[in-house]
Amino acid sequence: MRKFDFGGGQATKEVAHTDATKPALQADASGQLTPDATRLPAGGGSPGNALQAYLLAAPLPAGAPSPLAPRYDVPTKAEEARRYGQLTGLDPARLAELRAGDRIRLALFDGAEVVGVVNLAQREASGLVMIGGSLPGDTEGSFSLKAGPAGVSGVILPAAGELGYVIQGGSDGRLYLVEKLKQAVLCLPAPGALPANAATTTGSGTTGQAVPPVLSSRPLSGSVIYLDFDGETVTDPDWNRGRAITATSSGLTVVQMTAVWQQVAEDYRPFDVDVTTDLSRYVGAPVGRRIRCIVTRNSAWYGN
Repeated sequence: MRKFDFGGGQATKEVAHTDATKPALQADASGQLTPDATRLPAGGGSPGNALQAYLLAAPLPAGAPSPLAPRYDVPTKAEEARRYGQLTGLDPARLAELRAGDRIRLALFDGAEVVGVVNLAQREASGLVMIGGSLPGDTEGSFSLKAGPAGVSGVILPAAGELGYVIQGGSDGRLYLVEKLKQAVLCLPAPGALPANAATTTGSGTTGQAVPPVLSSRPLSGSVIYLDFDGETVTDPDWNRGRAITATSSGLTVVQMTAVWQQVAEDYRPFDVDVTTDLSRYVGAPVGRRIRCIVTRNSAWYGN
């Protein structure tokens, strides 16, 4: 987090990494699948009547060849998987039936499981279903599941401990739960196979915000860092436990926004990347080579 002090207050740069530029076509006008009175009440129910997401086989024996394609030619120590276990029964159609407030059981190794509460249930016109939520009780933490034409993936991230879990497809065409160090789970690769609107981002329309100047440090570069000063509402299963992030506008003047842009552009001057305030540059950049950095005054959505 980086703060810029202009005397009259501070604007904090909160980075929200999303490849969306407008709300997607979803199940209803808001994109949120609303609770159904015939289902479990929000936050209600017990593990016994929560949806069982999948079945988990015993971990592969120690020393067995990895079923996963490596992310890097020379994997780092953090990238090494602790254990792999094959998943069965993860049905995208059943995930599509989940609503906000429903509960879902997520099996882990050694017979353990966590029960998550759904905060976000979103369906795209492409068929992609995205579920995000919290792990309440003693476990705490977050989870997300995505299922669509490109396959199934997921993350289970308990708040305590050093381990996290990733659901991903193997090179053998099967689905696996992979136990890794938490830092490897938090730094996931850009989801190039997902559609650009896998996270929805809309402008806040905050009144009193100066119109950002159009600035670009390298307008011909194919890589883009977009500084977004006018506020956004971001919804994504991997962010904020699936809850919407409402970031107000920066409240900066044109002179102050220009000063922020100059500092960031100077930091990235050695690299072939365009630091810009031009939304069209972000929209036109390839997925995986662009990032949106939202400059906002508030962080109440972040919690403790």
